[in-house]
Amino acid sequence: MPDPSPSPWVSRTLLLFLLGITTALAETPQAVAPTQPTAPATLTLSIQDAIALAIQNNLDVAIERINPAIARTDISVADGSYDPRARVDIQYGERSTPRSAEQQAADGLSSTNARNTRSSVGLTQKTPLGTEVGLEARNTNSENTFNSFRNEFNSFAGLTITQPLLKDAGSDVNLASRRIAIKGVLSSDQTFYHSVEGIIQDVLKTYHELLFSVADADSKRASLVLAEQLVADNQARLDLGTATPLDVSQAQSEAASRFGQVLDADLSIYQNANQLKRLISRNITELLPTRLQLTDALTSPGLSPDPIHSAATGLENRRDYRSQLHLAEQDDIQLTFDKNQLLPVVDLRGSLGYSGLGPTFRRSWNKVADTRDEDWSVGLAVEIPLGSSSERARRDATQLRKEQRLLRIKDLEQSIIVEVDNAARAVSINKQKFDTSRSARIYAEQVAEAEARKLKEGISTGYTVLQLQRDATEARTQELRSMVNYRNALTDLLRAQGTLLTEYRVDLPGQNPNLKSSP
Repeated sequence: MPDPSPSPWVSRTLLLFLLGITTALAETPQAVAPTQPTAPATLTLSIQDAIALAIQNNLDVAIERINPAIARTDISVADGSYDPRARVDIQYGERSTPRSAEQQAADGLSSTNARNTRSSVGLTQKTPLGTEVGLEARNTNSENTFNSFRNEFNSFAGLTITQPLLKDAGSDVNLASRRIAIKGVLSSDQTFYHSVEGIIQDVLKTYHELLFSVADADSKRASLVLAEQLVADNQARLDLGTATPLDVSQAQSEAASRFGQVLDADLSIYQNANQLKRLISRNITELLPTRLQLTDALTSPGLSPDPIHSAATGLENRRDYRSQLHLAEQDDIQLTFDKNQLLPVVDLRGSLGYSGLGPTFRRSWNKVADTRDEDWSVGLAVEIPLGSSSERARRDATQLRKEQRLLRIKDLEQSIIVEVDNAARAVSINKQKFDTSRSARIYAEQVAEAEARKLKEGISTGYTVLQLQRDATEARTQELRSMVNYRNALTDLLRAQGTLLTEYRVDLPGQNPNLKSSP
């Protein structure tokens, strides 16, 4: 009589199966001490939690976050042109001047000597209109042969104003650098938003894939249990003489195959969990041993209609499109500046001050303070360029860049329209595929259960039951896959329309300051 105990192969398979259950989790196995096992830490994670952690810790987000900060420094650089500038100048010199024969005959001096000490301080500042205002105070002490080398201090204090009338005139020209820098900040902010959307898209898809891996592993593990049960049932029937050794071997072969599928599913859990940890952590080595416990679940698309899609929504909300628009505005500002640089220089200049002369430094400045000796002037300075080849080349280059930018924007518009349309179609198709796969799964499970009952009644074969069980498991996998594909298609549609941040209520404070066009 055959041995009624299970075969050694079945025992080993059951043992491996039990071990597989303990490790088929979304975690990384941790080294276990010989005497006392240590349970890994658990991180409870919803989709919103994963998004928040990614924004906080993801290295790609951290890298992209620096670019707007760099762009903001350009505003400070542009504002620096309006900082006041102080000047101090001190000079001392001696000079001996030879005299002509007639002069020597008159007073007998073959040369004259002079010692001069000059000092001046000044403060100048440029305004957004191009006006340059300067304050200056200077003093000269002249000692020479004719004044017997006595001190003679000549002091002056006054105000100078230079106002460009053509070239470099007006706020459009003088604020060009600042306005270009502001547009650069806005463009950089939008590029950062677009990068964050890409990270969130990856987080959502990875989260969905991990949910799929866990659910698929459970399905395959349940299928393995059925195969193992059929091995035991066939062995019992063999013992009773109602089955053949071939029936047992077929069931054992299928059980082994399904156990391999369980291992593949567990590996998929492991890899997807690590990928999600990579997206939400700054130091993966700290999170690697942590078990992820997902709180969100895969849900059916339901009976709601497909989301309304609109290319206009994409053009209105896409951050990469907005970024290009800001760069196009940069080109307009730069072109206005370059055209102005082709104009001739016509500057209105004026000065008003007071002078004072005295034997001492103090007395000379006292006379300046008396404002009796007025010193003023007004005039017009004109400088007409005869070539301007460099300025014309810069203007032409800016004009070409502007035309190129407009073509890029038009190309991006076309890409957004197609991307939104394709994403919307993918949502619709994947919803239909889910409905079909759900029906296929229900029918496959019903057929497999019916065939299992027929096997118990002795009117079917184990091989047929195994085949139908395999079909039912594959149908469950296809249903899960279609569910994930639908969720991922929704994510792609939101990204294509530029509404992903809004949909998941993502706020990035401090990235869009209230910038002004003037200092």
